[in-house]
Formats: sequence, structure tokens, C-alpha cells
Amino acid sequence: MKCRSIILAYIIIIVLLTGCRFDYDEPTGPYEREDLPDFMLQEFSYTVHLGDGSQVLFTGTTGSFRDDRRTAELNDVKFLQFAQDEELLTTGSSRKAVINTDTEDALLSGDVIVHAIEEDLVIRSSSLSWKREEQLLVSQSGELVTMEQSNGTMISGYGFTGDLYRREFTFSEHAEGTLYDDAE
Repeated sequence: MKCRSIILAYIIIIVLLTGCRFDYDEPTGPYEREDLPDFMLQEFSYTVHLGDGSQVLFTGTTGSFRDDRRTAELNDVKFLQFAQDEELLTTGSSRKAVINTDTEDALLSGDVIVHAIEEDLVIRSSSLSWKREEQLLVSQSGELVTMEQSNGTMISGYGFTGDLYRREFTFSEHAEGTLYDDAE
């Protein structure tokens, strides 16, 4: 009887070991091993804490991480910036955000919209870089950026740098638009 139990145990172990295995072969499909992220998440959020006590919360439908590139890549992105007292300062969206996990700088791309609430300002572009340390929004030289306010002010141009904290905005290349002064 004892011998029969031992044999049955060996048979169960053999079946279990042959039924499951890790496959370290080359991936099938359109991806190379170097292109695969270390891990992916659904309905993901990533928080960046800023030196002034505020924080930026990025959320995406998917998030993938690449340790070798030090990046977190989010898709269908929404972001919110909160002051230290939890007041909502800025909202926005983009189709994609690639966040450098070392510097926490972000490259936003695909229908980028940034809404600075207190300034009643909406900034639109196909892509913008956000520099965490300097807290600047920066465009590539060839990227058109449009700034709009509800009073009708609208400026479009190239070579954009925006400092929402200091309320300073510059275009280093061609810019045009209409300015309205609310005080009038």
C-alpha cells in the first residue's frame, strides 16, 4: 500500500512538471525581446512630487515600464496638478506620455491640451515636453503651439516655452495672434 502511494505521488509530480513550463524561446509575433516592456499595467497612475509641495498626477489606460530606458509610457493620458493645499491648478490630456523615471521629465504627444485654471488659459500642441525641475512646458522648434483664453485672446507660434508658475510665455520663432486686456 505504501509503495502504491509513493508511485502515485511520483506520477502526480511528473504530470505537474510536464504540464507547466516557462518558455524562454524567442517571442512570436511582431515584437523583438528588446521591444518588450519589463511590465505593463491597466488603468495606471503615476504621481510626481514637486519641490514646492505640489504634485502632478498622470493617469493612463495602460502603463508600460522599461527599466533599461528608465521610462514609464502611458496611453490615453489625463493629468492634474494640485497645489500643496490640494487646490487644482492645472488639468490636461494627451494620447501618450513618456516619463523619464529618473528625472520625472515627460514628453506629451498626440493632441496635447493643458488648461491652467487660474489663468483661464488653454495651451494646445501636437507635442510638448514638461521639464520637472524647471517646471517648464517646451515645444520642439517645428511644433505649432496655440494659447487661448475665454476673453478671445489667442496666440499661435513656434519655439514655445511656458512657465505656468511665473506666468511667463515666450515664442522664439514666428508668433501671431490677438490679445485682449480684461481691464479695459
